[in-house]
Amino acid sequence: MWSFTRVLVTALVARGYAVDLVVARVESSQLALVPHGVHTFPLTKSSSAQGLVSALRAFPRDAGWLARACLEGKGATRQVRSVASLAQYLRHRQPDVLIANLWQCAVSAIRARALASTHTGIVTVAHLDNWQCPFPSDASRAAKRSITARMVGRIHARADARVAVSTALARAFEKAVDLPTHAVQTIPNPVVDSTLLESMRRPVDHPWFRDADTPVIVAVGRLHPQKGFDVLIDAFACVRQRRTVRLAILGDGAERSRLEARASQAGLADDIAFMGWVDHPAAFMARSAMLVSASRFEGLQHVLIEALACGCPVVATDCPSGPAEVLGHGRYGRLVAVDDIAGLSAAIEETLDSPPDKALMEKRASDFSVERSVDQYETLISGLRPRHDRPEPAGVVAPGAS
Repeated sequence: MWSFTRVLVTALVARGYAVDLVVARVESSQLALVPHGVHTFPLTKSSSAQGLVSALRAFPRDAGWLARACLEGKGATRQVRSVASLAQYLRHRQPDVLIANLWQCAVSAIRARALASTHTGIVTVAHLDNWQCPFPSDASRAAKRSITARMVGRIHARADARVAVSTALARAFEKAVDLPTHAVQTIPNPVVDSTLLESMRRPVDHPWFRDADTPVIVAVGRLHPQKGFDVLIDAFACVRQRRTVRLAILGDGAERSRLEARASQAGLADDIAFMGWVDHPAAFMARSAMLVSASRFEGLQHVLIEALACGCPVVATDCPSGPAEVLGHGRYGRLVAVDDIAGLSAAIEETLDSPPDKALMEKRASDFSVERSVDQYETLISGLRPRHDRPEPAGVVAPGAS
């Protein structure tokens, strides 16, 4: 969620807001991208036992819920370890509004506000439809039976505003944690800006992208089972049997060795390039025949929006919960079922033969501009900010503060 945080912080600073960045973990290279004048506050994590004491001091009546949630073993103790440190920050800075990224951060933030006894407005932001992870079958009903999920819903109900990055994710989150319908509003992430458009013009130092005769398919993301790269490799193998094409995978992760072995076993070692982390993936998208995403679940996929902005055709799985929304349910790019190897390979070939209109894709990407998204956040912040004589509100973004 760092990209969202950086872009939102930068845009709020440009609009005259005083912004603090509250972080539990972030790399120094990422902090170097934070705009000048933004104060960074690192959180310290207590032990689970100390965190539980802080959580109970915040909401003593939740003792029964918290005890049962801890027994479920679904991460309830991880949600409390930053509460004391975040409460200390709130007492010290007393920001007008705190924007808490990820549902785990929101749980910590709401408890910390109660512990600090401040009037900070809390905005929670859900980015990822990952409630399906612990509940692989019939996810929404299983989540409703989960004490942890219901406890998260009780805590989120205490927030001043709840946001999800896609409408489908908003409805799924409400159902998963037992919130009323329309308790969560939708604000798409700020994605398309001048930085992205500059990035796509960067040079690409790889021979495949200088060979106009052989189309290159690009895939971008963490090498993790969520992203479905195993399915993509199998679908690509089917396409490669029928035509000459290459696949460039941008990203790294724990699955890299296994995926490289899978490609080698399929006889595709010369046709698939594992390129690792790259600084400017948009430059690769702008020179590719298409971008393919085989994810099993997502929130609002930035990479799909970035590809559309680059005029790069998109094929994606119709996974929960953002791809269909980004692609207009198939209008701006082909959608296939999750884990459908045959369907994915067919969609790739259809897109190679008949790509969508470039101008139409770019126009769709403009719906996810930084200006449009930040306008909505600014309206939300203005509604929560108390009126006083301080010239600038303190908008706070807290990634990784769970």
